Amino acid sequence: MRRSGRGAAASILLALLVSAASLTTPPAPAQVATPAENLPAPGWVHVEHPATGRPYLADEGGREVVMRGTNATGIYENQDDVWLDPDVPDRPTQPADYDGACPDNVGSWSNPPLCQVDAGHGTWVSAGDDSRNDLSQMRALGFDVVRLCVSWSLVEPDPGAYDPVYVERIAQVVDWAREQGIHVLVDFHQDQYGDVPRTPTLDLPPLFVPPSGQNDGAPRWAVMTDGLPSIAVFGQNVLNPAVFRAFDHFWRNDVPPVPQGDAPGPGLQDHFIGAFARVVARLQDDPAVMGFEIMNEPQPGSYSASRFNSVALYPFYRRVVEAVTGVRDGLPDCPAEKPTGDDCAYPDLGIRDTRHVIAFEPNAFRNVVDFAPGTHRPFSEYPNLLYAPHVYSYIFTIPSVLGASLEDAWWPPGYAFAYVTADREARALDAALFIGEFGGTQHDNATKFEGTIAQQERYAVGGTLWDWKVNCRNPAGCDEEEAWTVYRSGGPGAHPPQNGPLQPERVRHVARVVPRATSGRLRSYRYDPWTEDFRMQATAAGAVTPGDRDLETVVYIPSPVEGAVTAGGDAEVTAVVTNPDGSRLAYVAPTGAGNYTVSVD
Repeated sequence: MRRSGRGAAASILLALLVSAASLTTPPAPAQVATPAENLPAPGWVHVEHPATGRPYLADEGGREVVMRGTNATGIYENQDDVWLDPDVPDRPTQPADYDGACPDNVGSWSNPPLCQVDAGHGTWVSAGDDSRNDLSQMRALGFDVVRLCVSWSLVEPDPGAYDPVYVERIAQVVDWAREQGIHVLVDFHQDQYGDVPRTPTLDLPPLFVPPSGQNDGAPRWAVMTDGLPSIAVFGQNVLNPAVFRAFDHFWRNDVPPVPQGDAPGPGLQDHFIGAFARVVARLQDDPAVMGFEIMNEPQPGSYSASRFNSVALYPFYRRVVEAVTGVRDGLPDCPAEKPTGDDCAYPDLGIRDTRHVIAFEPNAFRNVVDFAPGTHRPFSEYPNLLYAPHVYSYIFTIPSVLGASLEDAWWPPGYAFAYVTADREARALDAALFIGEFGGTQHDNATKFEGTIAQQERYAVGGTLWDWKVNCRNPAGCDEEEAWTVYRSGGPGAHPPQNGPLQPERVRHVARVVPRATSGRLRSYRYDPWTEDFRMQATAAGAVTPGDRDLETVVYIPSPVEGAVTAGGDAEVTAVVTNPDGSRLAYVAPTGAGNYTVSVD
């Protein structure tokens, strides 16, 4: 999601309004181990389906994993992708432009380019403010996943013709992430469908004004609006007749007046699936890729919220999954001339990637009510599905959109509500849960931002914050207190630096103690950013051999946190490893089946 002020997600309201307790025992003394030269490369992640409870993400050893990180939007944005002034240069997409270098930042871009100038020199290269090593900077904050926003328009700039250079640019970032011990969730991002042509302002302000946000995602040749005006009714970006119509054409898989080329079918969904499949095929053997997300914040067009899931959204998701995994869902193959039939499986494109997680989102309306309307039931028999809603409680929810203060907001009924409903929705869909976006301004750090993170911890679910870095596109300068990012903006000007310094209060809330991998089941955990105290509760299925790093519980401790690590109940601390960047990894071995705790204080 791209935002200015309250942003597109907030406007959806106007568009769609229609513990286990544990015994404590004296801790065993922690042993100090010598760290390896580099972090181990990220391994395969899959979805476990327990007999009871919500499905969860697990590693190759069966440990429950909690992944925390950030969104990164610095590998797209050019004239074919988003609406930009004609004099704004395209962002370089050639991987060679980033080999040991970082292209000059352009102040008119929303985000600085994503770079890792010291790639290939090991895990512990510089993460300083001026290093231009984005992935190292993420690692230094304790992030172990990045939601990498990529664009359909750059994968398939011409109909049925897929750009291998841009696909290699995606793979290049995955290589950087692997070296830093970070997984990548490749997100096919869109905001307001795509680069919908703009319509001059009608003479009725403020009822009809040009869209103020940035449209991105679908290539221009895939935008079918039937001549409807592209305007923001009442100043709201998502009250845009042209965008409504473009989504309607997409959900119906209507055929654009363009060549089919190498797409698996002639319709809009066919072209999208072909582009998605090209990226999956390139990365299908790479365990550093956590998985692939199908579409950011899908909007229903003219479909009602009650019908959208069953008749448009989930059938589309099922087709994507069938195309890239070969799963048939008990259905016969669709005929080549009509690959998107409702009673048949989408053609198997021969990739058959059955190891990666495939993430999906609900109707974007969820962002303003903290629950997803409509019916939820499993739409695919593929086991590695990840439900990835966004949570912006008291930021984009109804009263906040209407101007209510936090104290006066009557909805939602608490920060927990979005997670109670997300938990239920994930269970109904038989999918694991992950929060694809959450965030807020620096003003929100101690309230809305920390409030939603506390619930992520309570429900033992990972997530990626919005956003990593932005440019200040106001020549007069920007109010950094309004920034959503970890780093201050690059500053105004034609060629600002790639980033400013870290936002210290934001770092306090994002650099957290986290149970990265839990032997057994993680029941809950909580980190207090003010006291720097941490406590987790888990239940082990049995004993783990001390020193078996592939099966022990692993707790990440960021460098500013100095507390001692202790274990209680049926577990013992076997090692606390200090890394070259000052962070620590605590290893805990369960001593038998039963409840245990890990504390840092």
